[in-house]
Amino acid sequence: MALTPAEKQRRYRERRKKDPEKEAANKRKDLERYHAKKRLVKNATSQEHRAIKKWRAANARRRDRTKALRVVMHTPESSPGIMTPRSRTPTPLGPNQVLPRVLPSNRRLSTPQLLTPHESSPSSTTSAAKWGRKQLKRNRTKLFK
Repeated sequence: MALTPAEKQRRYRERRKKDPEKEAANKRKDLERYHAKKRLVKNATSQEHRAIKKWRAANARRRDRTKALRVVMHTPESSPGIMTPRSRTPTPLGPNQVLPRVLPSNRRLSTPQLLTPHESSPSSTTSAAKWGRKQLKRNRTKLFK
């Protein structure tokens, strides 16, 4: 039975790793390739610097958002408060506040926001209009003709 290309490659790499000279030559080639391709930030243009700054800011927002969601998802219902990603102590919940529901619209929040009870009730028409999949009214008359 013929070997697949992946199996051939695996065997070739195993043989190469067994020979110390070939392994050293391969590591040297990899290092040369890395140094030839790497780009330093000090050599970047001003446009690339702006892109790097923009990426860092967006990445920080993304990390904060994921931390906030993780805190909300792992906070038990009986918890007296909610922790924000930047604080170590929970913020106490007020008498008219409940933990937010984790919905697609909440994923865009930078920090978890607390909801008032009338916003969190599933029977509320305003919350149904804001959250969830948008429903389209379909013309079904064509189906019955």
